[in-house]
Amino acid sequence: MSHQILSKEAAERLEELLVKGSADILQPVVDLLQQEVGHYDWVGFYLVDPTRSQRLVLGPFAGEPTDHTCIEFGQGICGQAAQTGTTFVVDDVNAADNYLACSLRVKSEIVIPVYHEAVLIGELDLDSWLAAAFTAADRSFLEELARRLAPALAESRQHSE
Repeated sequence: MSHQILSKEAAERLEELLVKGSADILQPVVDLLQQEVGHYDWVGFYLVDPTRSQRLVLGPFAGEPTDHTCIEFGQGICGQAAQTGTTFVVDDVNAADNYLACSLRVKSEIVIPVYHEAVLIGELDLDSWLAAAFTAADRSFLEELARRLAPALAESRQHSE
């Protein structure tokens, strides 16, 4: 994983978690990212609801609690990312037409869809209190991380059925 984003020690801890690969690594991963990267103020997963298609449900997260525990596809940045299946990087959430405010402090957001066996199973969502916080390096790092976390996220989703 990228050393541009994480310190060497944090990258080593993340790699140790990724090698385990089970659903129980998801909370430690979001905790590590939120604690170790200064501009990752909220880090969490949304899972595609196994009981109702076209809806996301909040999974493990680190940061302030959110009222948005269920999000319909198409609703907000997370819902748009789910509906289109593409990564969204929003430099200024106040300028986004379809933003669901989680906190007045949030200035920018990145949402990465997570696929397992070619099926959308969830998303990795990060908020920052800084405008334009997410660089190309963040995007590359987080997309690779999402790809590597897909089996653990799929297992977590199966346990919630």
